[in-house]
Amino acid sequence: MSRDEDFLGDRPRGASGDGAWSGQDRSAMMMRYDNEKKSLLIAYLLWFFLGVFGVHRMYLGAWVSGLLMLALNGVSTLLAVVFIGYIGFILLFLWLLLDLFLIPVIVRRRNEELIRRLTT
Repeated sequence: MSRDEDFLGDRPRGASGDGAWSGQDRSAMMMRYDNEKKSLLIAYLLWFFLGVFGVHRMYLGAWVSGLLMLALNGVSTLLAVVFIGYIGFILLFLWLLLDLFLIPVIVRRRNEELIRRLTT
């Protein structure tokens, strides 16, 4: 059994004694988990191709920071005419570089939150 499949355990949390997950409940939860889990590969592809727009962060559920990245990109583009915008581009590049290392942590945290939500 993979690490993703063993999150359901033998019985529901808080269940007493003989209460066990039925096969149908377990299958339904596994299908829901598979549908809603975040993919590391997709997150990195979005980071690589659309990272300057914050799309990878929006995909991972961090809408506020994704919209901030989008706004920083827009403002920097507008201000690049007067050369002040390049400061914003430098900040955006540093943010993207940091996200290169943070994406696995964010994906794991989101998937663990999904597991907690499904099993409670």
